[in-house]
Amino acid sequence: MENPWQSVGYVPGVGNATQASNYKFYDANVAAATKYEYRLRQVDVDGAQSFSNIVNVEFGAANAVALEGNYPNPTSGKTTINFLVPFSAKVKLEVFDMMGNLVQTVYNNDVAGSTSTYAVEWDGRNTAGTDVTSGSYMYKLTVGETVLSKTLTIVR
Repeated sequence: MENPWQSVGYVPGVGNATQASNYKFYDANVAAATKYEYRLRQVDVDGAQSFSNIVNVEFGAANAVALEGNYPNPTSGKTTINFLVPFSAKVKLEVFDMMGNLVQTVYNNDVAGSTSTYAVEWDGRNTAGTDVTSGSYMYKLTVGETVLSKTLTIVR
């Protein structure tokens, strides 16, 4: 049986299993309005392999959820995060520190769906109402099974 998967890139590992690491890879060979399936293959130093769950992605789809970069970025406090959800859905927008700890749930509501962009402001505070410290943070948009994320920088 032929393997339906093909390698689109390689990212060497850094650190070890006890420290969190973030990786990025951009597939530059995609066609608009085409569905792709991705999965990650992790190869340990001893050669053992494991695979992630499969993620379905459609690039340039007219009905695609989109998460834009926040502005201003960097920010000293308040920042606006824009996203597009062209169908009715439950939407959650959360901010995390770089260790993966939840800092604030910025938005958690149903939307009717729109071809216009939703704009949500985050005041740069955590759930206790305290200003977060300077540093990098990740914001994550969850719409059904679609999860998108970007990073922002706070400079106090």
